[in-house]
Amino acid sequence: FVNGPAQVQAVESCVGIDRVESLQGGHEEVMWVINLVENTKFNQDAFIADFDSFDEEQKGVQAFWEDQWAIEQELVADETDPVLRRRLLAADLIRRVATAANLTNADLKIIILR
Repeated sequence: FVNGPAQVQAVESCVGIDRVESLQGGHEEVMWVINLVENTKFNQDAFIADFDSFDEEQKGVQAFWEDQWAIEQELVADETDPVLRRRLLAADLIRRVATAANLTNADLKIIILR
């Protein structure tokens, strides 16, 4: 798929229309924050407030964010084969990178929290 609407239609046809959120407005994200700190939840509001106070020229910046540690734990929770675990994690990361690139100009800054 080369555009968002085709992806949404594909998901709706597989899982039903009541499972797909409808977002309003365009995507203006300029960064992707990947949280690797286990057992913490990334606080987007606090991060954006801190960023706004740091960079006067980019007030109201938008960011994608993910609690990567939780995604990885969930994906491989029941999988014991190490090769399959790596494949699952790689496939998921590829999907998320493609989605972020599709929703933006594919020029996001990536911030990794460790």
